[in-house]
Amino acid sequence: MAPATERRSNEANAKSSPKKVTTRSRLGCETCRARKVRCDERPGSCFNCERLGLICAPSGKGAAEKGASAQDSPQQPAAALRTYRSCSDCRISKTRCSGHKPVCVRCRDKSLGNALLHIVCALGALFYAVEYETSRNVALPINPLDAGKHWALHANNLILARLNRISVENLMAAVLLHDYEIRMGNYSNAFMLSAITARMAQALQINLEHSTDVLCREPGNGPSASVKESRRRLMWACYITDALVGSGIDQLTLIDEADIKIQLPCNERNFVLEEPCITETLVEGHMLKFLPPELLPTFPQDCMGMTAFYLRHISTRRKVLKYIKHLDRAKPPWFPDSEFAQLDAELRHWYNNLPANLQFTPTTLYIRQETSQVGALCALHYAYHQTMCDLYRVGTPSLYKLRAAFTYGPEQQDFHRHLQTTLFGHARSLATIMAEALRHGPHAIADSWLPTILYDSCKIMLFYLTQIIDPKLESSKALLAETIPHVQNNVRALKIMRSMYAAAMPLSK
Repeated sequence: MAPATERRSNEANAKSSPKKVTTRSRLGCETCRARKVRCDERPGSCFNCERLGLICAPSGKGAAEKGASAQDSPQQPAAALRTYRSCSDCRISKTRCSGHKPVCVRCRDKSLGNALLHIVCALGALFYAVEYETSRNVALPINPLDAGKHWALHANNLILARLNRISVENLMAAVLLHDYEIRMGNYSNAFMLSAITARMAQALQINLEHSTDVLCREPGNGPSASVKESRRRLMWACYITDALVGSGIDQLTLIDEADIKIQLPCNERNFVLEEPCITETLVEGHMLKFLPPELLPTFPQDCMGMTAFYLRHISTRRKVLKYIKHLDRAKPPWFPDSEFAQLDAELRHWYNNLPANLQFTPTTLYIRQETSQVGALCALHYAYHQTMCDLYRVGTPSLYKLRAAFTYGPEQQDFHRHLQTTLFGHARSLATIMAEALRHGPHAIADSWLPTILYDSCKIMLFYLTQIIDPKLESSKALLAETIPHVQNNVRALKIMRSMYAAAMPLSK
């Protein structure tokens, strides 16, 4: 009876006595509360603010006075205010970020250097400076060519310091760095980088299809259609670089077309929508040999874009340059079965069989303008006309100083005149395309090949007007009046290009 009475008495006392509740302090400093982190409420300066070098502003009554006294105190370091441009890594770790671009000081010290990021920023800075200068018609305090040069230098150092780390990302950076060095006129560095890109591509074996599952139908965790297409495009970019650097000289060429066993790039629509498709290979009418017959499309060219046709032209251009370098072993060009006749027919076949959406017409230009592809369309066509100029240079040996020039007898005078007239026509077509490209802004003339092309166009037109035709004839005077505006337009374009290419500076004078 007594224990029960005692238990009821204790319960009554527990109910009547107030319960002690531990409440969380709300006197953390204003800085920690703004950062949403726990504050140790240490007098003077909490641990978080001391570690980050921030001003510790106490909360509650008298906070303003304490904060002011802390700022006036000689012991308080004069730290800069915390930046709001913190990178994602610093925000996640809640550490102070310097806000530097493209990589903050903390991430750089952690050896997070990215060559691809740096070279993309370098090229972006160059074109941003050109666009800013052109659109606002104001002179920048620096040469646009100097914009981003430190990023490019850092990318170059990262690539060379990590040659043993061969990856797709480093190869992308090397390809872009090669383009940047060409724009800057650093041809020796670009020449060496072209070899690095070729060897990286061979080491990564991106000259082969990733798997036989081109249409990505097999289950599993294989790469997506966009990843496979990116690998193909990277390989073809290396092929173009090697072809342009080699210039038809075998000992300078490191990539053999026979070793490239991948299909041509698809069109932009399929690439953006990640729709796998089957296209042709570099040889017209051929597809990958390992594909089963039931998967072969009836019209594979429908899935091929502008880049695919450009690559086929580059393949023919390699043959043209090799022919020009070995005229001593070639048949005379007036023979129907000569190498000249075969290459001329191959180039014309390529040009005459371009799809309607790739022809240089007002309708196509309007469509490409809506998709920001006017520059690419112009590049496709001036590549053709430039290659025709290179082929037909055999008719003007004094202009190009050919090593083994052909001698044209009286019976070949009509053919010789045909060569010279055709050469002049393609040079003038280059000027016409350039005039159209200039109407669409600097992005339409962004190809690093353009300064050389425009210089050749001017040289051929002036040589034809002054050395080949008789300037006293009325027809010659009319032709001169028609051609001079083309030359002036080319020179104007070269002056505009001085902000994008170092080579345009001496050529525009």
